[in-house]
Amino acid sequence: MPPEPPFGWFKKLRQISNGLDNVNINVHKVGGSYIYLSDIWKIYVAKPPGLWGVSPLVPPTTGVGLMDKFLLSSSHPLPVDSNDPKGPLLNIYALPMFGGHVIHLCKVTSPTEREFFAQVSLGPLPYIHSFGATRKYVILFGHPLYVDPYLMLQKQAAVESLSWKPQDGSTIYIVHRESGKVQTFKTDSYVVTHHVNAYETDLGKIVADFVTFPDPTPFMMFKMKIMTNSTARNEVKSHKSRIRRFIFDLQNNVVKQVTTLNFTGLANRLELPVINEKFRYRSYCYVYGVTFQSDDINFSDFRLVKRDLCMGRDLWWGKPGFYPSEPWFLPRPGATEEDDGLLFCSILDGNKKLSYLSVFDGKTLKEVSKSYLPTFIPFLLHGRFFPSI
Repeated sequence: MPPEPPFGWFKKLRQISNGLDNVNINVHKVGGSYIYLSDIWKIYVAKPPGLWGVSPLVPPTTGVGLMDKFLLSSSHPLPVDSNDPKGPLLNIYALPMFGGHVIHLCKVTSPTEREFFAQVSLGPLPYIHSFGATRKYVILFGHPLYVDPYLMLQKQAAVESLSWKPQDGSTIYIVHRESGKVQTFKTDSYVVTHHVNAYETDLGKIVADFVTFPDPTPFMMFKMKIMTNSTARNEVKSHKSRIRRFIFDLQNNVVKQVTTLNFTGLANRLELPVINEKFRYRSYCYVYGVTFQSDDINFSDFRLVKRDLCMGRDLWWGKPGFYPSEPWFLPRPGATEEDDGLLFCSILDGNKKLSYLSVFDGKTLKEVSKSYLPTFIPFLLHGRFFPSI
């Protein structure tokens, strides 16, 4: 958001010289430490056993030098190996420039160590909040929502620095992890906020699911004048999100969208997607998340949903004045079915003005337990579960 009241030129120059800073969008554990992430390269590190003792850190890069404080990255790293949830992570970084760009791909092995394994050269730099991956590939959805350095200098605000050019269409880059080979695919203009899951088929194809919007609608919500005005919030029409499935034929360099998915149900409009992480990079059926403006009228109508991508048997939970945030799925020990487990969710009870931790049955989405906190927790976009804290 732009500063209020607006900065003069002296403060703007000082702000630019300070570089980009981190906010707590997401948190992961790697190398025995918890790291706080956002869409910039700089992170904050907290050492176990708790989440305290936080200190800033700019991880090492290749060929950037003093410009490292201006690097963009992703809030959503993915596991290198889905069978090793405590192992290294995949992530990206890029430097906004006045011309061509390069996105670097790396393995995060600890807060201070990066192993760079590939790069993608492109023209305008798409804003990539989340990317996809399979066991062998990384998938970058290059939508035509670009980071504009000129606007960054003028506005000093993330949302105001994005340029939407739908006439360009979307370019999807699929990078082979071992060889670094890049294949490109063209598709329609969508804005992708979150990657859901992706996997390779026995026929050598890639199936990838993304949360998409027809335009940059979701980012408009972060303007102060909209967030503080209920009428303006309702007019944004945030319910336009859709889960879209893309199938990539790598041999013939062809991509197609699956049109047989039910795009009309409430659960297919979910945001903040969460899956059973044991099915990461595997064929799967279930996605959990949150829908906003669920009644198509009021943005404040939040619902917790379960999307069944295989059979279409969707479920939802919601009550007036209750606001669920991103959930987290924990499989039952020894479970053989994908949705056999518990769904944990922080919920704000607007009537009591208190937050509580709710536990839902992963199969039925029935609430089985809840524990109130002595205070409220402001609404957060992302969260994770760490059993060792």
